[in-house]
Amino acid sequence: MRFFPFSRVWLGDIFLLWYRYCEDGSLHQRKKSKRRGSGRLFCEIICLLGNIASFCPGRVDWEPHLDRVFNGLIKDMCIDSPAVRGDLSKSLQRLLTGYARILIWGIVPNSTVIPRMRNLFKILGNIYHPSTDSSSMLFFVTFCKKLLSVLVFRLRQELSRNSRSEEIYGKMPTWSRITVTQVDDVVDILLPLCLDASLYTRRSKSLDAVVACLDYLCLLRPRLFLPRLLTALEGGFELPELPMRVTRPLQALAESCSSITALRLSLCWSSTEMGRQPGDQVPLTTTQSTGAVSKTPKDWHTASQVSVIKSELLSAPGQITLM
Repeated sequence: MRFFPFSRVWLGDIFLLWYRYCEDGSLHQRKKSKRRGSGRLFCEIICLLGNIASFCPGRVDWEPHLDRVFNGLIKDMCIDSPAVRGDLSKSLQRLLTGYARILIWGIVPNSTVIPRMRNLFKILGNIYHPSTDSSSMLFFVTFCKKLLSVLVFRLRQELSRNSRSEEIYGKMPTWSRITVTQVDDVVDILLPLCLDASLYTRRSKSLDAVVACLDYLCLLRPRLFLPRLLTALEGGFELPELPMRVTRPLQALAESCSSITALRLSLCWSSTEMGRQPGDQVPLTTTQSTGAVSKTPKDWHTASQVSVIKSELLSAPGQITLM
């Protein structure tokens, strides 16, 4: 294991500012104060470091800075957790996204990110238990959602090749890629908390975020997700006096159907990915059963080609090759 150095003259100053402006709780204050400027600066620093972790994997060793990361998370989520009445502010969402990127992209062999995450979420599971009906529940489940979305993005990046990204940032080191065991560990940490929150939370916005978390969990590891969900559903049928114990698992199951039936972690459409360019495509054919043409970007075929395809479909809905 060897980190490829990411040398920039400003990187050391960014780390210095990160440790200097530690009072980030001013982001949660509604009234103007002298500390609010430092809170915004702290948020920008976290976002910048998250971008570095995401765009330059294997270049920065985050292990020496994990104490700072988890101390900041404990302060934001345990001590100064914001009471959210509506949607989260953009600054809080950007802060959670930066933290999520640092944690997920910091998972490498021999890293202590996952054990630290397990300890952190044991604490958060008690503080944000659904029975408390905390006004900060949306803040907690949004952080879980950010972690899972970044994990899905990382897997897609590692399972696909982006030639443009390689030209700018270099090839991703193979030793730093996340393993199946590490993905299972992250799912094992978040699945019980998200499932309990989906069963008992009373706030609609928190429920929407939790359902999105369950969809990500199903996409990542359906083998771990489905048994837990079906067990919760079966337990709900034994308690007819609590209808939400049945309706909530059914809602999660319905929302996760697309992830269950879809190809695991299919590649996202991108203008730079190899194999996704017009010249890289193999001739597309319609299916024998329905005669439907596979979906492609609109600019791949001219209007005349589309009209020819339509006429052929109407006349003889057999196998058609797009030239």
